[in-house]
Amino acid sequence: MRCILETAVQACDFQSESDRPTYEELIKEYDLLVKTPNGQEKTLSFMMRHNAWAAFLERYRVYEQTKRIAPSFRERVNRLKSREIFQEAPQFTDVLKRTYETLSDYVHPSSKKMERQLELRALLVPRFDSKEFDVIYALSLKTIDIVQFLYVKALSQFFGFEDAKEFLKALAKIVEFPSEIAASFLRLPFSKRLSGRITWRIMQEVRKPKSSKANKIN
Repeated sequence: MRCILETAVQACDFQSESDRPTYEELIKEYDLLVKTPNGQEKTLSFMMRHNAWAAFLERYRVYEQTKRIAPSFRERVNRLKSREIFQEAPQFTDVLKRTYETLSDYVHPSSKKMERQLELRALLVPRFDSKEFDVIYALSLKTIDIVQFLYVKALSQFFGFEDAKEFLKALAKIVEFPSEIAASFLRLPFSKRLSGRITWRIMQEVRKPKSSKANKIN
């Protein structure tokens, strides 16, 4: 979960940079290139130059090789805050940092936790702990909520929407969503801040036909 959280913050930081082109800017440049002489060659160069996934992976490799001088997680979060990415939820910054710290505690177990495991003789024999499960489940929901918030903010900027709420509203008019996705925007606190009073188009579930064997039994 900590890895997912870190990647979401890095991706949002990457996409929200001022020099990142929007979808509309890319389409306009693409259309112009197609109509010019040697358009195919220029179009290929254009696509390689603006391959966001390749550029992000390259940035990530550099980050891995220069961890000591690269921006820390906290610095990235502060940078996103300075870009007003979290304006819909002022407390988002603190929750994000606290969640990261909590998840880090699981990556680096404390001496107190190890002592408790030794007392329970559970260090080498994993056992189900209902209390621990409830804590991790709550952390999972919080992580999903944070990542979903960052994902929507990054996407809205890419598609040229200054307001993420307007982006979701426009998306909901043309895209059908699985019921569980729509439900998450209604139940998770930060995602709910972006969804407002959106009327979601729910994807119809396709029911599988009963097998011939089942039909015979019936």
